[in-house]
Amino acid sequence: MKKGVLVSLILIIVSIFLISFISAQSPTNAGPTNNIVRGLGNVIDSLVKIGTPIISPLIGEVPESQIFFAKLLFFVIIVSVVWITLDRMEFFNTYTFVVWFLSIVIGILGVRFFDAETIQAIMLPYNVLGVAIAAGLPFVIYFVIMEFMIHTPTPRKIGWIFFAVIFIGLYATRIDELQGMALWIYPATIIASLAMLVFDGTIQKILRNAKRERQDFSGKQKYENELLIQLDNLDKLLVAGRIDAGVHNIQKKQIERRIAKLYKASI
Repeated sequence: MKKGVLVSLILIIVSIFLISFISAQSPTNAGPTNNIVRGLGNVIDSLVKIGTPIISPLIGEVPESQIFFAKLLFFVIIVSVVWITLDRMEFFNTYTFVVWFLSIVIGILGVRFFDAETIQAIMLPYNVLGVAIAAGLPFVIYFVIMEFMIHTPTPRKIGWIFFAVIFIGLYATRIDELQGMALWIYPATIIASLAMLVFDGTIQKILRNAKRERQDFSGKQKYENELLIQLDNLDKLLVAGRIDAGVHNIQKKQIERRIAKLYKASI
């Protein structure tokens, strides 16, 4: 029931963005749905202005709301990259809290280091390729973190909601700046994020099955190597005269049958 409600909500959101995009292609760039998105952008602008005194000490100067969301996205990228790096270090990966703490601190410092103009140039391009890279690269990095390194469903779902909210904010505050195919990219990223949210269980099941298959293959290879070593040892024992030819042949056939079964199971 909960999943059905969530799917229905996502379908409504997707419909709004699709209708908004179609409206944006019209000569007047107008329409009721487009006006809803613009209205959402106005609400976001007001909220960001109210929150600026609180936000600025953390992430630096925020002259307009789209810079706020661009900085949030940049923060996500930095935190994700640092998290992946630290998690691979044995010194840090035993202390998850330390990894998260350092990642967040470095993320905040990284966002504060760049001024609004630099953030705008990096994260808020206007051409199709630039917008695609600015949206696609963070999505891929975020996917790796959420689906491969976060092992409980609730944090993953919260993470994907947060990611979708960032792009909803970017789309609502940039709808009048982007033209043509560039307008598709933010809604597409929002839809993809919400799809990750809905199909989280299915994605995790696929990843678990793939991991199990890799482990099974690795185990089979290890077992096959052990059988080949046993064959080699049998030959050495026969040459050394420690077993007779009859025993050697019987044991050799048994080992070869086991290897043949392994090959059949792999087909």
